[in-house]
Amino acid sequence: MAGRPIVSPGRVYGWLGLLDKVGAEAFSDEDERLASILAAQVGRIYENSSLYADLQQRAADLEREVIERRKAEEEASRLASIIKSSDQAVLSRTLDGVILTWNPAAEQLYGYTAAEALGGNISLIIPPDRLTEEVGIVERLRQGGGTEYVDTVRGKKDGRLIHISAALSSLKDKTGKVIGVSEIARDITERQSFDEAYLRLEEKEKGRRRVWTRLDLLFILILGVLVFAASFQFNLFEVVVRSVLPYTTRCSMNWSSW
Repeated sequence: MAGRPIVSPGRVYGWLGLLDKVGAEAFSDEDERLASILAAQVGRIYENSSLYADLQQRAADLEREVIERRKAEEEASRLASIIKSSDQAVLSRTLDGVILTWNPAAEQLYGYTAAEALGGNISLIIPPDRLTEEVGIVERLRQGGGTEYVDTVRGKKDGRLIHISAALSSLKDKTGKVIGVSEIARDITERQSFDEAYLRLEEKEKGRRRVWTRLDLLFILILGVLVFAASFQFNLFEVVVRSVLPYTTRCSMNWSSW
């Protein structure tokens, strides 16, 4: 019997054995040389098979990655199209406030073109007295993610202030780390003006009601006095005068003459 290991660089696959009948001549050096060659060839076959399997796996992984990347690009393109055609202002920024995206509706709402806004700081549209509010929102999103809804004030390029209703959400990378903030906003200046006018009207109505309440109480008082006087057959005029003008009791008047 003669044998040789089936190997490839760094790996042993098995053992190649050569058997002969009992009583036959012993294997010669040439037989052993051929056995070694055969074992080496079998080792290369195993190695090539392993390399082929690895290549197949890599090709499958690469194909899957290409498909996933293509889907991600299509999804990104679809979202970009939605954002671009949205009638609400959509923008995003880093945690430091650097503006990353700015859709056409944001141009219309704030007056700045994308070329003017991109790369600038979000303080471009946030009034100085609202910066503390912005810092607080960003910090909460940095720590907990999620979405915050806020009614606040923004500044336009022409200097006017407008009221907006905004939804601010955290932007995350592949690891889940918060890296920025997205914002969807709409102008509620007209609604805010209406609300303020309604509040003023409501205050006037409350004032009017208070006046009428006092008049109602006075009327009830006078009516009560009149009823009381009638029930005791008093001179009504005298009772009213004495009720409304108490000081008349000090006047020297001959009430019977009335």
